[in-house]
Amino acid sequence: MPIAVLFSLAVWRELPYVYHADEWRTYNTTVGMLDRGSFDPEFFRYPTLMFYLHALVLAPFEWFGDVEYMQRISLGSAYAPSPGLVALLRAVTVVFALGAVALAMSISRRVSGSSVAAWTTAALLGVSPMVIEHSRYLATDTYAAMLSSATVAAAIVVFRRGNLRDYLIAGALAGLAGGAKYNAVLVALTIVVAHGLRQPSRVDSDTPVGGPAEVAARPKPISVQGFASLAASGAAAIVAFIVSTPYAVLSTDRWWDDVSFEMRHYSTGHLGTGESSVFHYVGLLWDTYAVVLLIAAVPLIVRRTRREAAIVASFVVGYVGFVSRYPLRFDRTILPILPALAALVGIAVALAWDALGRRDAPGTSEPSTVVAGASRRARWLRLALVVAVAAAFAVPYDGWESARPAGDGRSEAREWIADNLEPGSRILVSNYAPWVDPEDYAVEAIPRRGISTDEAAGFDYLVLAREEYGRFCRNPKRFAAELARWEALASSFSTAAEFDTPSRYVVLATSAAAQPSPPLCASDASSE
Repeated sequence: MPIAVLFSLAVWRELPYVYHADEWRTYNTTVGMLDRGSFDPEFFRYPTLMFYLHALVLAPFEWFGDVEYMQRISLGSAYAPSPGLVALLRAVTVVFALGAVALAMSISRRVSGSSVAAWTTAALLGVSPMVIEHSRYLATDTYAAMLSSATVAAAIVVFRRGNLRDYLIAGALAGLAGGAKYNAVLVALTIVVAHGLRQPSRVDSDTPVGGPAEVAARPKPISVQGFASLAASGAAAIVAFIVSTPYAVLSTDRWWDDVSFEMRHYSTGHLGTGESSVFHYVGLLWDTYAVVLLIAAVPLIVRRTRREAAIVASFVVGYVGFVSRYPLRFDRTILPILPALAALVGIAVALAWDALGRRDAPGTSEPSTVVAGASRRARWLRLALVVAVAAAFAVPYDGWESARPAGDGRSEAREWIADNLEPGSRILVSNYAPWVDPEDYAVEAIPRRGISTDEAAGFDYLVLAREEYGRFCRNPKRFAAELARWEALASSFSTAAEFDTPSRYVVLATSAAAQPSPPLCASDASSE
């Protein structure tokens, strides 16, 4: 329940203003389907499972009245005329987030046979800023996290029991994960690993303690029938993906055009992206979860859990290895693996929990005061273990800044603009700038490359967000031309107001103000 509260409190945050770069597109794609009365989203850069789920939720509202589109002035700056509907769809994302937590708990408990593992897993996900932040957006990542976790859980069942139905269920879930986010289909690797680990030489001691059913469940020898089951699982994945993204078959050319565009986008990156992300995600995980990663490796070397832990770990390693190949990167891209990672840590904590209990359990010949003292010491050691691991999972990530409630410089800048700028002013805005009402002002977005001072002539105001131009500040040599264009643009205006927070730095400038504009990259600390 506390986790549900944490996830759901933020669904109204910042509304009716929408600052996530993807929400306006996913929302308007769904509204467009309802408006046209068509199942064709006419947009396939993302799979369409989420669009169909959103359409089911919004359909009753469309029947009784028009559902309005979001308005957008630039990437990452939009306005929702129906904020209640956006909050409702965000609540659906919360449900998927809670499902991912529940499945991760099931995975850790099934592998370790311990409820300690399950609740540790839940605690880790409940304090993760990345999970909390992205469990409310109309974006694909949380949907992929939940369906990927379901596939991992099903792959463990394949390993333990492995009848045809188990293979079919696991394959269908992998296909639906791909229908939520294309690269999440990599979770199918867990089914292959589970199949490969099904060997007749496995002994009882290698089976987690969890009940007679689990102890009795022995893998069957690899056979032709087993490979047929694996092939059937692949076929189920394809069918499930087509059901969730039917226009991959109904309009293959249009679908492939969008998918190819997205592949090129990830392969080339966008302007301001670093040259390579081979170490980006690995570095992000290490910088953020170094202690957690070391703890997560423990189940892989413990005989009682290592094979099933290897199934879980195969998704983490395979997914990070794949997404690290592309220059375009977003921290939220690794969200689908966080439930699996938390499950591995929960398993390791459960192993340590049991070990601490055994170590501090004296023989029956000891006095009762010694027994009580040992028991108290074990409880405190166990509590310290859980707190330390939770802190290692939560504290290092700088996403705490973006996960804070509204009230940052962006909101202050939006209010300042509405209170101080004369209606009808011509205003240039960068991506991720605060909302400027196009009904009150003549608003135009600045291209990512920036614009020249000649092109900016005639505009009265300039609204910049460091989240946009800061990507050039971090690599001034590579993007010298782009940075010079932004610096020249800013220097042609004078500062009217500045709004600075740890996560955002918004500059509002006008040629009528007296204070000169400071260098854009001074004290830059933005994140990509």
